[in-house]
Amino acid sequence: MRRENAELISPPARAAAVRGAAGALRGAPPVRGAAPRATGSASTSAAASAGATSAAASAPALPASGAKGTIVLRVYRQAYQDGGLIKRPYSGVGVFLDGNSPRGGPPADGHTSGGVVSFELEAGPHTVSFSQMTSSHSVFYSPTFSFTVEAGQRREQEIVLQPASTRIVANTATRPGEALFVTGATDLLGNWRTAYRLTPGPDGWSYTGKLPLGLRYKLLRGPWIAGDTTPIHGGLTWERGSNRAVRSELDWQ
Repeated sequence: MRRENAELISPPARAAAVRGAAGALRGAPPVRGAAPRATGSASTSAAASAGATSAAASAPALPASGAKGTIVLRVYRQAYQDGGLIKRPYSGVGVFLDGNSPRGGPPADGHTSGGVVSFELEAGPHTVSFSQMTSSHSVFYSPTFSFTVEAGQRREQEIVLQPASTRIVANTATRPGEALFVTGATDLLGNWRTAYRLTPGPDGWSYTGKLPLGLRYKLLRGPWIAGDTTPIHGGLTWERGSNRAVRSELDWQ
């Protein structure tokens, strides 16, 4: 959890728009030519057809008991960077397989390195969940994800963990009839056009939402409103200094 101490004065820094251009690719027209002549006897064609029918009727063999395969899990977490949401490799996260619970159970079955971890497992369906101590000294627990291991095969699966709860806390002083607000990048925080009112409490003003790490935002002070949001207007005072960024999360899903 991170406390914000703010002096309210100036408007936010805004990123410059970047223009791009895309070119269209045109393919060459198809080459036209005479159709190839069929060769072979009618009996040969009939035999091939019968063979195909026989193969199609054969049921695929089930993997033998004890057959194994390899699963490579690529684990990412959602973050904000350069004006947009990205996925970033999640390193050092604990990996718990097939019902091994991260909530006080046995040790993790492994940890990601560079966001990647691999296992050799018996063929069939499996489950995985993740856990890690966060920078706010709390522990996040992911939901359970499913994957399938195929006998003798090596396959990869991508998993993206998204923020579930992030809390912004500010203890800036306010006068009676005033409130603190927050606005920021992307529609998650009003896209600098809408401000969200913080909630007063014993530890200051706070806002809780699903905000990815790195998301840029600023605090404002203005007249109290009964609702949760207000359009940005001249009656709001911006905090001084550079834009802030979400640095820690309480929970992830």
